[in-house]
Parts: sequence; structure tokens; C-alpha cells
Amino acid sequence: QWWDAVTASDAYRDLRLVADGDRPASIPLLPQSYADYLLEPWELWARSYAQYIAQRSGDPTMRSQIAGLRSDHPLKQWSDDDFEPIADVIDSIFRDLQWIP
Repeated sequence: QWWDAVTASDAYRDLRLVADGDRPASIPLLPQSYADYLLEPWELWARSYAQYIAQRSGDPTMRSQIAGLRSDHPLKQWSDDDFEPIADVIDSIFRDLQWIP
């Protein structure tokens, strides 16, 4: 479910375009090799988990750091709206594991 949510996101789609060498002008320049790295499953999980913790905790410092990564390059992290379905799946996973109520 997490993989499906991630691969359905706009950020993943745009990274895939960059990695495939089909970057439209609307997507900021990013080296293909870096896009490939950002698309690795473990890297996607690490970034999604970090954003999940920042978003669900509401910690202003963590949220600011995620925003900083986005301002560095918008494809490094998901927009809040694009990320919400991913966060919902992580909630579901953690509920199934009984890590959260």
C-alpha cells in the first residue's frame, strides 16, 4: 500500500520523468543520477518517514526542515497535499502494527 501511494504521487511521477530523461521545462533541473537515487525504495521510505514524523508531530523545527528541503529542490520532498495519501497509508501500517491507536 505504501509503495502504491508513493508511486501515485506527483513528486514520484516528476522524479521518474527526470530519471527517464523526459524532464519537461516545468520541472526544475536535477541530475538524472540524483533522480535515480531519490527513486530508490529505501530512499523513498526514508524521506517519506521523515516527512511523516514532521507532519504528524507538528514540530515546527522539523516542518521547517522539510520546507527547506523542498525549497532547495521541490522534488526532494512531497508537497503537503501530495504527501497526505502517503501519510494516511503510514498511519494504517502503524495501526496494523499497533504502534499507534
